[in-house]
Amino acid sequence: MSQDLNQSQALSWEDLRQHGISILKVFHGLISFFYDQVMRRHFPLATVFMAIAAAVSIGLLYQKSQTYEVNTTFVYGDLHPKIFGDMIGKLNAIINYGQIDRAAALTGLTSNQVQKVLKVEVADTRGRSLVKNYTLGKEPILITVQLSDYMSEDSLQEAVAFYLNNNPFTAERADLKKRLWQEELQYADQKIKTIDSLLNKLYSDKANSPIDQNRVTIENAEGKNAYELLSFSRELLQRKAELENQLANPDNVFAIDNFLILPREQFSPGSVIKHGITGAIVGFLLATLIVFWRKVILPQL
Repeated sequence: MSQDLNQSQALSWEDLRQHGISILKVFHGLISFFYDQVMRRHFPLATVFMAIAAAVSIGLLYQKSQTYEVNTTFVYGDLHPKIFGDMIGKLNAIINYGQIDRAAALTGLTSNQVQKVLKVEVADTRGRSLVKNYTLGKEPILITVQLSDYMSEDSLQEAVAFYLNNNPFTAERADLKKRLWQEELQYADQKIKTIDSLLNKLYSDKANSPIDQNRVTIENAEGKNAYELLSFSRELLQRKAELENQLANPDNVFAIDNFLILPREQFSPGSVIKHGITGAIVGFLLATLIVFWRKVILPQL
């Protein structure tokens, strides 16, 4: 009995053929509806919608071509990414509320430059907002700035970095790091001077010895002690170079790629044609939906 039930539930070639015929009938009905109702009887309506949608699409293209955008990657060390999500969100809100002077004070830009900023956004490398990012990862952040007009790329980059690094928390943290680096640098300098003094004494004592006066090397100066001093001195010099590089750029956040301000869209013949065709297709589909609603849905209600 179960075998008969399984055989009755299995698809046969006849079932597949009937399903295929049903699908073809649906496609034929749609094509007939497009041709008879939309293209023949309501072609003026479709043409109007296609023209309007194409004009709107080209208009949006032109509007985007008159605005500018910059996408830049920033790194932020060991700070929490949500800090920057909140900071950028607040800056964007201040600009949207028209608090130009306050935004200028926070970014270091002039009031005229702030008025050119339309939107500031920040996301992680996967495009997700940082506002609800509670991870402790150190992946870079992507900052996007939209402008109504072009401005100096250097000034905008400095403004974004200035704002992110002069939050009370981030500024205090940067000052603390600089103090620690300076103290460690002073310690390294003192140790290097002490080691140099000890090595000079070892070489001097060995040079005054009657043995091997013509050949004073690290191997015969004091053997193992002198070698260990030189190794420690080399480590201190390497660490000193690292500290000097860190003090040269103590910011918590800084850009790691070019800050290029470019138009959001290019208003070229090719892009105009592409957007025009896309808008016409959208207009035709919208007209089809209206005709389908009037001819099919409404009569059944």
